[in-house]
Amino acid sequence: MKTTDPTPPRPPFDPARPGEVRFDDPRVRAEWDAQERALREERLGVPVGDDARVAEYRLLARALRHPPLDAVPYDFAAQVARRAAAGPAFDERLEGWLLRGLVALFAVAAVAVAGAYGGTWWPSGDALGTVLPDGAGTWASAVIACVALSWLMQGLMRQLDAGPRDGARAA
Repeated sequence: MKTTDPTPPRPPFDPARPGEVRFDDPRVRAEWDAQERALREERLGVPVGDDARVAEYRLLARALRHPPLDAVPYDFAAQVARRAAAGPAFDERLEGWLLRGLVALFAVAAVAVAGAYGGTWWPSGDALGTVLPDGAGTWASAVIACVALSWLMQGLMRQLDAGPRDGARAA
């Protein structure tokens, strides 16, 4: 007669007992052995073998043995806060003005190209009028004007330093 054990088998890692590891499971034993072998071989400087799992654990052991190269300074948050409060540096302001200049130069070049070559491609734009409903050009112009006016007002507020720098309203 066969008797059954009334208690179900416990998992290899019991959350109720965090420090206890059960080695009666062969998978747990094999994993533990691979970790220990990798640690031992890494300490002794043995060349890497064919076992991929041991090689991965050796890589982890090597990474954990050496501290990170650049530690975060103790007052890192204070340094970042001071830099943010100081505003943009000269090179950041210069970069912004150069970017605006390039955008303006691109707009001038686009107008020049449209003036020089527009006669050949402008008539093909008339076909677009047959596809769009009546009054679509008026609505598109109104939307473009609203977006441009909003963008210009936001830029003016920033220049006068009357609004928040990131464009969002302060809460």
